[in-house]
Amino acid sequence: MKPTVVAIDLGSCFVRVVVGIIEDEERGRINVIGRSYSNLHQSSTQAGNIVNLEKMRMALKKAVEEAELMADVEV
Repeated sequence: MKPTVVAIDLGSCFVRVVVGIIEDEERGRINVIGRSYSNLHQSSTQAGNIVNLEKMRMALKKAVEEAELMADVEV
């Protein structure tokens, strides 16, 4: 089984999740097999800082769950 990698972007407006499998480690080739994003309420972040951890957690959980479904893997 090929290794799975996950990238998470906690941005000011969105939480983004990308799931991939490493196709060729020497050449750095990754095949994206799942991706998702979740909107954040504006009160979740302020000046690049997380100010509402619960809203951030909920947005991250939603994005991870959707990416897992698309990729058919558990993150």
